[in-house]
Amino acid sequence: IASLNEFSGEINEYVTQLKANNQVCFDSIFQQQKDKQVADFKETLLAKLRSGSTTLESGGYGLERLVKELMELEGYSAHIAAKNKTSDISDV
Repeated sequence: IASLNEFSGEINEYVTQLKANNQVCFDSIFQQQKDKQVADFKETLLAKLRSGSTTLESGGYGLERLVKELMELEGYSAHIAAKNKTSDISDV
């Protein structure tokens, strides 16, 4: 038998939702929590990028690698083109 004290906040929220709506949808609650965590992460990452308080490699390469990894996490295929292979302003 385990103590449920650490889950009291969540349990109370479910009870409140059950009393108000006569139903509890756990999937939507978990999805909302996940969405909030993702949004918080994105805000924190953006704030750190803007303030320069990251440990990314210099010269833009660290940012390129970060963007590549984020794109791959979203299901895209990505690669970092060599700097000497383009004649446009893509790396200015």
